[in-house]
Amino acid sequence: MKLRFAGRKFDSFEKALSIQVKRFTSLYPDWDVDLDFYEVEDLYRVIREGKNNYDVVMCSTDWLPEFIQKSKLAALDPFFEVAPIDGWPDDWTNSLKAPQLGPDGKCYGIAYHDGPVMFYYRKDLFEDPKEQHIFEQRFGMPLAVPNTWEEFIRVARHFTRPEQGLFGTVIGGYPDGHNNVFDFLLQLWSRGGSLFDADRRPVFNSDKGIQALQFLVDLIHVHKVVPPEVFDLDSIRAGEYYYSAGRAAMTWNWSHIAACAELPELSSIVGKNSWTVIPIGEGSEGRRTSVISYYINGILQTSKHPDMAYRLMKVLSSKDMDKITTFEGGIGTRLSTWRDPQVLHRFPFFSMIERIHGHARSTPQMIEYPQINQILNQAVDAALHLRGEVGQLLDEAVEETQSLL
Repeated sequence: MKLRFAGRKFDSFEKALSIQVKRFTSLYPDWDVDLDFYEVEDLYRVIREGKNNYDVVMCSTDWLPEFIQKSKLAALDPFFEVAPIDGWPDDWTNSLKAPQLGPDGKCYGIAYHDGPVMFYYRKDLFEDPKEQHIFEQRFGMPLAVPNTWEEFIRVARHFTRPEQGLFGTVIGGYPDGHNNVFDFLLQLWSRGGSLFDADRRPVFNSDKGIQALQFLVDLIHVHKVVPPEVFDLDSIRAGEYYYSAGRAAMTWNWSHIAACAELPELSSIVGKNSWTVIPIGEGSEGRRTSVISYYINGILQTSKHPDMAYRLMKVLSSKDMDKITTFEGGIGTRLSTWRDPQVLHRFPFFSMIERIHGHARSTPQMIEYPQINQILNQAVDAALHLRGEVGQLLDEAVEETQSLL
């Protein structure tokens, strides 16, 4: 007998799941699991359209309101009652449980891979006396890890040396509706802006919204502190294949990049990376924030083998398998994993994840959000390619969002 699993295409997921499935088949030798992996947009379509008879799927929390409302996912509560998952729910922080709850109060998934977005920098460059001297001579102040976005620009300009194969920073400009949108949200929220007001009216074309998107545009076209191939880089390529390759001095990206930076098979900056909180926007409304969007595993309502699908979920969510997710370059989701001495020794950045969760924000839990995300994707991409003025593009996106709502 066989189960079918659909997940996001990502080397660390594929390696971890191959190990985790072996654990499952050792416990249930009469069963096997087919693993299929897709790019983000394709995975969304596979779940939405019910393709290929999958039993268990990896699902972004951005999609959950729609898929719960459309009965794509099965509630897990009946399974919990018969065979509880060890440590559930106390071994997960509230921020990794709430998005899976439907309007009926039932749970529709278990977190598999966590964000949140963190700030990374090359500590070997920041601690280099020569770099410190040159920076102070140029800017009249000490070289330091930036606390604000204004400071960030100054430091990024200092480290941008295309002739040496080094840029001040790297972002994911590929229009997949993932990192390009989250970068806009991060800039918006850190300046005190919002996507919606209290009455669910879109307000991201505010002055803060314009400042947020213009900041990203200027990184590319004014300050020129990002590599020219920015439009081909998604979050994985920007983090794993650019920052971890030693070609950028700073970046912000998902937490797994800190793990990848310490894996010799993936990184040329092992021992040289450090991490901290995201810079804040200028002014009295600037605030510390981060973005959290994560992947859950859930059982499709159409699964022909829901009981065995849940047994697979139990294996994937177990304590030792959560650590496997982590050691293969993902981010485990259990508090016990984050606090595990072996994990902290290998990946010290886990000591900061709980702190970041304290001020991280997630995308709105709205049925319409996947469509709104696509509207934002198009607006951000148009701005980054200079296909329109930032304020006008955001006005048009707000108008389209309002008509959708």
